[in-house]
Amino acid sequence: MIPRHDRTGTLRSEAPEKNGRRARPIVLLLSLLLLSVGALLASCGGGPTVATTTGRTLYLATTSGIYGFSIMSDGTLQALSSSPLATGSYNQIAATTGSSPLLIGANGGTSLTTWNISGGGLGSKGTISVSCISQATGVAVTSDNNYVVAVDGGVPGTSTNIASLPVTGGTCHTASTTTSSAYPVQPALDCSVAGASYCILFLTLSGQATTTAVTPVAPEEDSFTESSGTVLALSPSIAPFSSCTTSICPQGAAFNANTL
Repeated sequence: MIPRHDRTGTLRSEAPEKNGRRARPIVLLLSLLLLSVGALLASCGGGPTVATTTGRTLYLATTSGIYGFSIMSDGTLQALSSSPLATGSYNQIAATTGSSPLLIGANGGTSLTTWNISGGGLGSKGTISVSCISQATGVAVTSDNNYVVAVDGGVPGTSTNIASLPVTGGTCHTASTTTSSAYPVQPALDCSVAGASYCILFLTLSGQATTTAVTPVAPEEDSFTESSGTVLALSPSIAPFSSCTTSICPQGAAFNANTL
C-alpha cells in the first residue's frame, strides 16, 4: 500500500495496482511502435536478402572440361555441378541465342563440338567440320546466329587462318587475317552494323603462335561477309587501340548485341 494525504489531511493508503493500470497503456503503445518499426524495415528490405536464380547460365571452358554456373539475383555464381558438364580440353566457346541455342567449342581440332543448351545443362552433342583450316583454336558466332567463325592460332596473318560456314553446316570458306606476322587469338563479330551489308570482325592477335605462348599485339578490325566468308581490312583502317602497350594489351574480345 502507498500512503497518500486526502483533502482533509487524513493519511490514506492507495493500492499499487492503480500504478500498474496506468503503466499498461504505455507498454501497449511501445509494443505497437516496435511492431510498426519492424514492419517498416521489412517493407524497405531491411531483412536478410536471399539470392534466387535468374535462369541465366555462365559456361566456362577449361582444360578439363566445360563447367556451368547459375547466375544468381545478387550477381553471385552457383556451380551447377562439381563435375564438368562436358569433358575434354577446350580453348574457347561461343553460344547462339534463340529458341534452340547451341554451345560451340573449339579444342584445336578440325571440327567444332556443339551441344544443345537445355535449361542450364548441355544436351545432345554434335560437330561442325572446319577442315578447311589446320586447327580451330578460337571460335565466334555472328550476332544474327547464322554463321560460325573459327581461327587457327598456329598460322600467322596473310596465310589461311580463318574458317567460316553456316551454323547448320555447309561449305567451309577460308580467309586470312590482314596483319602480317601475327596470330589470331580470339574473334568476335558484330553483324548489326546499320546500313552495311557486312559484319565487323574483331580479332585479338598474338606475336607468337597461341599453341606456345600469347604475346598480344594491337587488335585488328575487318569486314566479314557471311555468305562468302570474305575478310577484308576496313577502309579506312580502324582499330580499337593504335598500339599495344604494357597497360593496354587485349587478349580477348566479345560483342554484346543486346546493347543495340
